[in-house]
Amino acid sequence: MRLAPPLSMAESAWPWPPQPPPLRTSDLQEVDDYFTYLKTPQARCRKVVIMGGHHTCGDVTDDLVDGSKVVCMDPPLGLLPIRDPTTCLTLSFGIHFDSTFDVAVSKFNCEVHMFDLLDYSPTELLNTSTHAYFHQVGLSDARRQHIYLNIHQEVPMDTLTGIILNNSLIARPVNILKVDIEDDEWRVFQSLSQDPIMDIIGQVAIEIHAEELNKLAPEQRLPYVRHRYDILRALEARGFTKVAYWDNKISETFTAASGAAYKTSGEIHYVNSNWYNSSFKENLTKMGVRMR
Repeated sequence: MRLAPPLSMAESAWPWPPQPPPLRTSDLQEVDDYFTYLKTPQARCRKVVIMGGHHTCGDVTDDLVDGSKVVCMDPPLGLLPIRDPTTCLTLSFGIHFDSTFDVAVSKFNCEVHMFDLLDYSPTELLNTSTHAYFHQVGLSDARRQHIYLNIHQEVPMDTLTGIILNNSLIARPVNILKVDIEDDEWRVFQSLSQDPIMDIIGQVAIEIHAEELNKLAPEQRLPYVRHRYDILRALEARGFTKVAYWDNKISETFTAASGAAYKTSGEIHYVNSNWYNSSFKENLTKMGVRMR
């Protein structure tokens, strides 16, 4: 874990309630507009730390390395101080062979539940931490058994609400939701953007993907990014405010008709601006959510 420099975010104070513009697919006239939108923050986080990733000693860079996530430490988000790990909860979807983010969260004294389709259970972390857990289940928009042909395996899938219920976490707010599920994030968040369960999520770190751009015919590209834009804007309409975006430097490059080149995946970070309002938190508490 390391401190990050202030992100290039808007200087205005946090608005509440958030007032995003109406959802208008027509906001995107070119594919370039989608990438401009991603890289334009809507507000600022006053203190940011970078958790996870593999860093080379001596490297100085403002870029996130693969596996890194930013975490906003603003007091309303309930991450400081953490004396009891059961007062902080992180749900981390998509581990593969990189649990560096989860290790950092655990060292931060926050309970972390890790989820993956395959048994990538990080043995060392589980053996050394009393508040780290691994579950072999995938995040989806519905509960089902899914057959993945590329791994020749049938795996259980469930919704965020189902996973929270099955693990007896329903009365607890989720301080950090991390999602890195290789392009399945769009189907998941299309559903989650309409789900009241998002009210108990403090911040969301998502790796988003658009690699299909390189495979699509030119006339298909704008509808493709408009669909993704609509999903993100629907999330913002629930009160989530975009504070950061970084390109994944090792992802494919897409060259738009304008000649501009863009990386096709990156890390986007949202905070729930509703959590900056005490009345909102009081209402959650009345509903049985144990807010700090």
